[in-house]
Amino acid sequence: MLEHQSSVNENMPFRFLQSISRIFENGIPDKKAVYRTKLIRFPRPQFIALINAPGRFPDSKTLRLSDSFMGTLGFEEVRLELEVMVYNINEGQNPEILARSAMLKEYAYFVARARRHIEAEKRRLGTTSETRVIRAAIRNAVRDCKARGYLLDYWGKMTEEEMNVFDIEWDHDTALEVRWEEGREDGIEEGIEKGMAEKERQLLALIDQGYTIEDLKRELSARV
Repeated sequence: MLEHQSSVNENMPFRFLQSISRIFENGIPDKKAVYRTKLIRFPRPQFIALINAPGRFPDSKTLRLSDSFMGTLGFEEVRLELEVMVYNINEGQNPEILARSAMLKEYAYFVARARRHIEAEKRRLGTTSETRVIRAAIRNAVRDCKARGYLLDYWGKMTEEEMNVFDIEWDHDTALEVRWEEGREDGIEEGIEKGMAEKERQLLALIDQGYTIEDLKRELSARV
């Protein structure tokens, strides 16, 4: 089984487990066969994910279903396992894999050019118009691909309407990344606010108990 992702998902082993279970189940013509003594034969599965996520990621990494199991401390053997080999297909990584497929190599080039153009357009247009930045970057990346003869069958068949949809999809992915970053920042700020609110509550409780300012100083110094 092969899957392509634009980001790393630690839940890929479980997702593959769901998929292979359905495939195996649907591959049994006689649904009563599972209750008979004769062994049912299945093709040997292999699970591979290709990713071109932004940021630093090794050439390859193995994700294991057992990593999500709770209560495994002290147990040497895992009774249920599923391993997913994740390969980084960003430009400049795993060249031997990209060399086997012209389409993968050309796609990696397109993604790399699109990201570079996004940064360039942000500097040129600013961050006030994210949609304009994405659309300009994508169209510049497509132009670069055409100049090299990359993905010509794909770009040649794409209508203007499809190109607009393609822009929107990229815009959506970028928006999700931005929302995740903003959510993380909001979470940090929320944690700080909750921490400060808890400290204020503790101080008020001490004041209600009759503590003086000097008492509070000594109490806080002792806790630090």
